Amino acid sequence: MGIKLWILLGVIVLTMGKGKSSDRIKREECEKLEVCKWDMTENCTYRCMSEKCYIKIFGDKYLEMGEIHRDQDRLFLECFRQEEKELKAAKYKG
Repeated sequence: MGIKLWILLGVIVLTMGKGKSSDRIKREECEKLEVCKWDMTENCTYRCMSEKCYIKIFGDKYLEMGEIHRDQDRLFLECFRQEEKELKAAKYKG
């Protein structure tokens, strides 16, 4: 009985530090918006997360339903994370 308790406590401690990343939180917020709720592509979600990064990475090429571009997805997330870092840095400065 005692060992099971220690294992359970260990699992709880390990999982406590794992929070959602800012991109995951923002994505979930955007997916809940009424305008993006019925969009079966990532276009609406990506535009909501960052219009600037969406234009930079995808330009005027809209994703079709079910279409996946792993390289562009990765580039978009890198752009979004960099934008978030810059916003946080600007917030701390002023």
